Parts: sequence; structure tokens; C-alpha cells
Amino acid sequence: MVPAIQPGDIYFVYPVAIEDVKPRDIITAYVPRYGVHVVHRVISLRYDVAGRVVGLVTKGDANAERDGFVTTAAELVGRVE
Repeated sequence: MVPAIQPGDIYFVYPVAIEDVKPRDIITAYVPRYGVHVVHRVISLRYDVAGRVVGLVTKGDANAERDGFVTTAAELVGRVE
């Protein structure tokens, strides 16, 4: 997440409902495919047919491409502040 978060920085993660997350927020999420937590920026939201937020598309600030997964409510740990 360089330059927003530098190696060695301390940050706080606060629980948040997926519907309260906005693009540009920085979140922590668990990625079951890799068994790790990531801290990445939300670049867009995914909605169901009823218009409810069901997923977060993320990308690390220093990465060229968006992440290859969509974060669900169950995988969302919280918002970084």
C-alpha cells in the first residue's frame, strides 16, 4: 500500500459493514484462496440485482492491476483509519 502505508507503519482497522465501504477506502480483508490478510484500496463495488453491495474490488496502490478476487462481507475484516 505504499505510498499510503509504509513498511513499519502502524494503522488501526475498525469493523465496518460492507454497505458502508466506499471506493477509495482502504480495507483489510482475508483472502481464503491464499490464506492471508491483505490491506488494499477499494476501487469499485459489486451489487446484487436488488442493489445491495455484495463485493469489493480492490487493488494495492503499488500494484499495476486490480486484485484477482472480489472481497465479500464474510472476508471483510474492517476499514483502515
